[in-house]
Amino acid sequence: MYELAPFRILVTLIGVFLAFIFTIFPFPITSRDILRQDIAHQFHLLSNMYSLTQARMSVVVLSDGTKESQALRKFMEKVGFKCIALQARCMENLAYSSWEPNFSYRFPEETYAELLASMQRLSL
Repeated sequence: MYELAPFRILVTLIGVFLAFIFTIFPFPITSRDILRQDIAHQFHLLSNMYSLTQARMSVVVLSDGTKESQALRKFMEKVGFKCIALQARCMENLAYSSWEPNFSYRFPEETYAELLASMQRLSL
């Protein structure tokens, strides 16, 4: 009975050590994951640009074209700069994604490249 006790303690300590390692080093984050998140963020920024454009147009229409809101213009510039910066980061991550190995699926690089090109035309 006492002969198995050291083995049980050893197995328990190995389990605790492995659990600690897998807690510290979780699932790896790849540039493809970051690219997907950045594209989602860019879609959100483009929707904000669209709503700001609609708000600016309604202000111009209601004021007979004589007045434009400076606050809306500043927000529009701020969102535009964020879109441009995020576009550069997306293109960089797209270039990095070609170096990553494909284990379970083929990454649609051409689709993402076309999507980023069309988003760049929209944000400019």
